[in-house]
Amino acid sequence: MLLLFKVFLSRINNVNKLKNLEAIILLIVLGISLNASALDFYTLNYKIKSGDDFASIIKKFVKPDSIINSKSPMIHKTRGDNPQITDWKNLKAGQKIVMSVTSDVIDMKKVEAYLSEEKKLKAKLALEKQATKVKKRIYYSLGSTLGQVKTVRGSKKLTMNLVKLSTGIKYQTKSKYWLTGSISLAKFLSINHSDSDKSASSGIVPEFGFGAGRVFGNTHLSLAYDMINYYFAASSSTTTSLAPVKVHRLALKPFYKVNESVAMFGGAGFLKSFGSESISGFDLTLGSSYFFGKTKQFGISPLLYMSNLSTSASSESDSSTAWLMSFSASF
Repeated sequence: MLLLFKVFLSRINNVNKLKNLEAIILLIVLGISLNASALDFYTLNYKIKSGDDFASIIKKFVKPDSIINSKSPMIHKTRGDNPQITDWKNLKAGQKIVMSVTSDVIDMKKVEAYLSEEKKLKAKLALEKQATKVKKRIYYSLGSTLGQVKTVRGSKKLTMNLVKLSTGIKYQTKSKYWLTGSISLAKFLSINHSDSDKSASSGIVPEFGFGAGRVFGNTHLSLAYDMINYYFAASSSTTTSLAPVKVHRLALKPFYKVNESVAMFGGAGFLKSFGSESISGFDLTLGSSYFFGKTKQFGISPLLYMSNLSTSASSESDSSTAWLMSFSASF
């Protein structure tokens, strides 16, 4: 009887040991689960760039000494949250993924740097998009020019006032190039010649031009053709008359933008006529512009014009100087 009781107790002890073992295993499993669930996941939106692979993306957000493999919770969650990615070994630039990083390996400095760069990039893209949205391709302008022209040929002098009205158009391409065209009506007043005591005025004469240019940073460079009028002075004892001659000019015109309101400009041109009055020579222009208004649509430009021309009518060249003031409005 005593022997049977001892065997019974032994079996009970074995059962208890088994139950204790099961309890220990259960606690271990629960401990692992609790540890896994205790990890916080940080979620980041990431746009894949050229050259990225899954490993390189992970390195952008984790500590350098982190040990991560295919069984890591963050890998499982990231893959589960991105069902649109069917091949993680061949990621394509432009794809967007939701990246999950666990709190035990995340490097907050890397994350903050990434978020800062993304914020700057988004702001830049927004500005570029807005600029593209509101950027005009065609600009129109109206302008007027007032000034005085002085021409010297040997001992002879010719002075006159200039009034010019102009209209222009500028077409901006999608790249850094543009095309321009302009038409002007010019009239010379108070014409005085050293051989005459009286003054005269010319009729209204048309001028036109067109050109093409390119932007290089703050510098705009254009090559332009202009048809302008050169006035040949014919004097008598009572009056001085002007006979306009059409002159063709090919000019290189640089324009430097100092800031949103101030610019400097110039021009160097070669002039030639093909009529009976053979005229050839060169001219130079130097000036500055000040732009104002809400969108800087108004401008005022003082400028100096100089030319030196040879004519078939004289063995001496004509040297001209003009001080001019231009007013313009663009829209």
